[in-house]
Amino acid sequence: MKDVYILLMRSNSYFSRMIKVLTRAKYTHTSIGLDSDCQSLYSFARIYPSLPLPAGFIRENICEGVMAKNGKEPCALFKISVDDDVYSNIASTLESYEKRNDVKRIKYNLLGTLYCFFGHESKQKDKYFCSHFVAEVLEVSGALTLKKPASLYQPMDFAHHNELQLIYEGTLSELTQKTMVPS
Repeated sequence: MKDVYILLMRSNSYFSRMIKVLTRAKYTHTSIGLDSDCQSLYSFARIYPSLPLPAGFIRENICEGVMAKNGKEPCALFKISVDDDVYSNIASTLESYEKRNDVKRIKYNLLGTLYCFFGHESKQKDKYFCSHFVAEVLEVSGALTLKKPASLYQPMDFAHHNELQLIYEGTLSELTQKTMVPS
């Protein structure tokens, strides 16, 4: 068995603050990774840390970019234990997104976030928002059985999913310190 990690967080960006006000959710962003140190996470978000757009498929790191700038913001790290085949499926899916993104930019689905807020599915090809992407990767790989369509997943839905185990809750800077401690 191997572990896959889901990081939920909130940033101090305008978009994140707006989502928090509208949804009253503690967390407004979701990433998926294969390492407990959160040095390599995958999601859909802003491509350049200082600009809200353009946005798309990105590789994130809790020590860099938007995450590093939001050290005082809350986060929660969950894990799900999966068999080797499922883990391999997730790893190859993430690798596939990276390769496809190099050839053709996979886009952020801003309209999809609005659809999700109002409870309507969004089925646009190669367009995702963070929680939609993470939910789809987990479902397609066989890691998680979704309770609703992937395009209706919001970050807080992961916090309430009984197959995910909470392993850390606090601030991003505390998580950074915790994961950077040598074993």
